[in-house]
Amino acid sequence: MEHESIQFTGIIYAIVFGLIIGLRHSTDGDHVVAVSTMARDYKSLFKGLWVGVSWGLGHSTPLLILGTLILLLKQSVLNFYESLSVYFEFG
Repeated sequence: MEHESIQFTGIIYAIVFGLIIGLRHSTDGDHVVAVSTMARDYKSLFKGLWVGVSWGLGHSTPLLILGTLILLLKQSVLNFYESLSVYFEFG
């Protein structure tokens, strides 16, 4: 039970760390300039906000899909690796 708790805590730390790094990255000058350049063409606050939201979703959606795929395939990949690992052991 304790091992599962430690593993779950590690996942939480990884998610929080990824979120912090992502927020830091999203406020880099190149991202702010790119989004503000596109958003300034719209006079409406809602349309300008939508540009920023769609930019963020466009960046995060592929990461979420890939991350979910990796988590779903994790056990299959580990089982495959374990079956091959016997051939790479020396000694």
